[in-house]
Amino acid sequence: LVSVQEPVTPLLIKDSAEVGTVVDRSLVMDLPLSLNSGFRNPENFITLTPGVTSDGFGKNFNGSTWMASQIVLEGLPVALPDVPGISHGTGSGLGPGTPPIEAYEEFKVQTTLFPAEQGRGFGLSNYTLKSGTNNFHGNAWEFLRNDVLEARGFFNTTKPVIRQNEFGGTV
Repeated sequence: LVSVQEPVTPLLIKDSAEVGTVVDRSLVMDLPLSLNSGFRNPENFITLTPGVTSDGFGKNFNGSTWMASQIVLEGLPVALPDVPGISHGTGSGLGPGTPPIEAYEEFKVQTTLFPAEQGRGFGLSNYTLKSGTNNFHGNAWEFLRNDVLEARGFFNTTKPVIRQNEFGGTV
């Protein structure tokens, strides 16, 4: 007799009225990510959550203006006046000074009814980094997007030239 059990996460949490979505590391690493800003940024995935849209300049939570959200990285607010040393291009999100994309364990996007101590504004993006170990280790990585490996669009007569390479490593 074989019994297989898997822990089930409830779809409805009765203790809280917040509405949010958790995006785990496997989803962030497996989905393709365009290098529009010159680096792979996990913030580009928050538009996969219900209620979040983007107009190219910023993210809108449930129809709010694009500067009406809060970003939290490991419990610290990520905003120009709040955290010196983290560089942002526009001051509205994660920038090149934040950890590489592979350092993120998961992030949670809360669109409504989050606790007052967790954020200000209409939306909250809470990023969690992977925890460390006592062992010394590292890795190397490359993310490649090239027109040679992509198909031509159905209505296009030619393929656009795409050369996106990002490589690096961690210790």
